[in-house]
Amino acid sequence: MSTEDVGTSVRKIIANFFHLPESAIVDQTKAEEVPGWDSFAHGQLILELETRLRKTLPIDRLFDVDDVGQLIAVIEGR
Repeated sequence: MSTEDVGTSVRKIIANFFHLPESAIVDQTKAEEVPGWDSFAHGQLILELETRLRKTLPIDRLFDVDDVGQLIAVIEGR
């Protein structure tokens, strides 16, 4: 999967998870800007991402991201 495809997939998964239009999630979107995206929802979202992307994610880095773009970078291994 290309970098662009990963980003598109992640943004789509996040939008679906929080019942938002895909256009509402961009790389600069921060968790505090999304209704319902708290620490508990973040953990559930990580599990959803792992399931949908069929990839084990580095949990130690996933709680230190500032925005969706950083989350995508961690998922891509950057």
